Amino acid sequence: MIFKEIQVKVYVMTDLEGVAGIINFDDYGTPKGRYYETARELTTNETNAAIEGLIEDGAKEILVVDGHGMELSILLFFTLQRLVN
Repeated sequence: MIFKEIQVKVYVMTDLEGVAGIINFDDYGTPKGRYYETARELTTNETNAAIEGLIEDGAKEILVVDGHGMELSILLFFTLQRLVN
């Protein structure tokens, strides 16, 4: 565990355009895009993977900020579920 001996707070900044699988802005980056919901799922999955890795390494406090547009690209229910379990 990297964070075993110290109390670590981690700040995670996400942005939909940086997620693997997001090919272009028009189809994925706006609520009117035909793959926007897919992009939200991909963003949520990557965020969850980061959270799980941080928890495994002993992080005690994690703040996740969605940096995309209106900050609605992360599916919060699925992210929060992993944080409290």
